[in-house]
Amino acid sequence: MFCDFRAEILSYPTGDCGMKQDTPIFGIIGTDIGYSLSPAIYNKLFAQKHVRAIYNVFDLQNSELEDFIKSVRLLPLAGFNVTIPLKRAILPLLDRLDIVAKQTQSANLVINRKGMLRGYNTDYEGIRLSIENRLKISVRGANVAIIGSGGSAQTAYYYLVSHGARAINVYHRSPASLLRFGAFVRRLPRPSSYRAALLEKAIDDLAGCDLCINCTPVAITDLADRGVLKKATSILELRYGTYDLVKRAHLRGNYMLAVQAVRNFKIMTGQEVTVNRVLKIIDGALRDD
Repeated sequence: MFCDFRAEILSYPTGDCGMKQDTPIFGIIGTDIGYSLSPAIYNKLFAQKHVRAIYNVFDLQNSELEDFIKSVRLLPLAGFNVTIPLKRAILPLLDRLDIVAKQTQSANLVINRKGMLRGYNTDYEGIRLSIENRLKISVRGANVAIIGSGGSAQTAYYYLVSHGARAINVYHRSPASLLRFGAFVRRLPRPSSYRAALLEKAIDDLAGCDLCINCTPVAITDLADRGVLKKATSILELRYGTYDLVKRAHLRGNYMLAVQAVRNFKIMTGQEVTVNRVLKIIDGALRDD
């Protein structure tokens, strides 16, 4: 039975944007995402750039995704971001994918053009620029650890194999996710060394890696011992926030979130914004939280 989400989508709060009947609606979908900073970021950008649009949170279970997409095709929902745990699950429901979404099998942005849904992966640029511009390292020839197995972890893996990482060790929190990720890895080139294991096996490997990328929503200090983490050369967390850092070469996900927002905003509206502008919005939203 089709569960129609149209009334629910159109009934979301409109804020102070002076919303009219034809005002474009954007949003973010995921499960238990009331914490998301995306509405604060995009509604502020809409106001600053004089874009008549509104951005809301649509909290969905995986079982509701198909009916939500059916409803989207019938609505003036111009687009939406996708977060945990729907970045992979949404792919079969879309009409087109950009090249990175195809390669990573993960989409974090969907644009609706008259009922035609196209998926994009802007996580890739966020990961790439976080590593290259902020951590200022090259992964060519590097020994890298990934913690996680979702769409962001797949994107991180694709970046690493595309840029010549020598060894990639991927650590999972469950046997089922380990198997799922293995099926994804078989589609792509292999590094010289590849290992998949459960997270409890990661301690020694994390201590010796050049870069550790945490793709889970859990702080890395809750997943591994601080003493071990200090021995890793660099750490990138995709989780944003104001949490404590283990060392100087430990980057929060705030910069990645800003890079994504810049790319997303360009696709959504055609307008340019800077990473620094978005970082200021993120910092303000975190202080107000």
